[in-house]
Amino acid sequence: MTDQPILDIQLGELKHPFRGDSLVATIVLLETGFQDTDIPKSHELILEAMQRKTDFVVAPEYSFSSGQGPMSHPQLKNYLSAILEASRKTDALIVPGTFEWLEGRYHHTCYAIKNGNVVFARNKNDKPSSPLDFLGQKVGIQICHENHTPTPFPNGLDLLLVVSAGITIPKLDSVRVGGYALTVDGHNKAYTLMKNAGDGIIVKSNF
Repeated sequence: MTDQPILDIQLGELKHPFRGDSLVATIVLLETGFQDTDIPKSHELILEAMQRKTDFVVAPEYSFSSGQGPMSHPQLKNYLSAILEASRKTDALIVPGTFEWLEGRYHHTCYAIKNGNVVFARNKNDKPSSPLDFLGQKVGIQICHENHTPTPFPNGLDLLLVVSAGITIPKLDSVRVGGYALTVDGHNKAYTLMKNAGDGIIVKSNF
């Protein structure tokens, strides 16, 4: 375990197409859960992480959930708007965990944000979406136990990001040989970076 709430993780052999060095993921280690997440702290740490020189910012599942119930749509827009505005100052792909919110029905949504735009939005357990093409890498995003269901992405991923609250060791079914999976887990305040080398090899972890 680590007491540092924000960590920079080099993503192994995945290289930046212009710099030529390893891609970097900045992870936000929060204690999150269905009822006890400190949402203002989550928001503050995510915005702080976005100020670093990085390629990805990833926070865990339930980063925007509280025991008071799902947030309203105006509350969602307030938090998202601040992240969208801050994302204009970085070229990183931002995955700020998940949001629980209500508008007509319950939503548990994961977003990916790039340069002021939402480039990915999906509710937990919805049909898997197509991978994102980012910095020459095929990137997939899964929410917690989706990683343990048979929903592989076509053709294999270079990088799989798993935002979770209870899964620390990712399954690599969707990852090509030589690719990587990164979990950021709020239940254990833990992360694991694994490489698919035929068998799964843990490259880095604090768990």
